[in-house]
Amino acid sequence: TSISATPLSSRIEASSPSVIGADLSIVGNLVSSGELHIEGTVQGDIEGINILVRETAKVTGTISGQDVIVKGEVMGSVKADRVVLAASCKLEGDVYHQNLSIEQGAYFEGKSRRGSAQSNVAAASSHERPPFESRNWAPK
Repeated sequence: TSISATPLSSRIEASSPSVIGADLSIVGNLVSSGELHIEGTVQGDIEGINILVRETAKVTGTISGQDVIVKGEVMGSVKADRVVLAASCKLEGDVYHQNLSIEQGAYFEGKSRRGSAQSNVAAASSHERPPFESRNWAPK
């Protein structure tokens, strides 16, 4: 008798995103090797590949990934190759990115630094002043 099983690596790639629900509060760091959706409250650093901070989310800490979309509230730095600040977002912290998109109505209080992931990490840990400082992008 032969039993066929799907390899673990295939199941991980095809799996649905990990979700931190709106009714969940986490104190501590999160690390994901896949897609992560934050709907609740996180006090700690978040690291993943694709990270979505939904409208109901409140994050206090650094978010690091390849693609980060912020629709909720973040108090801390965002470090990613591609960062999207949606119209509903409120970000108070610095953004280190390759590509940055800011939708009209987004609230962004902090500095923006474009560069490679390695140079962004080095800049974040030094006291070097980034060349561009942005203020509230929300229309008044």
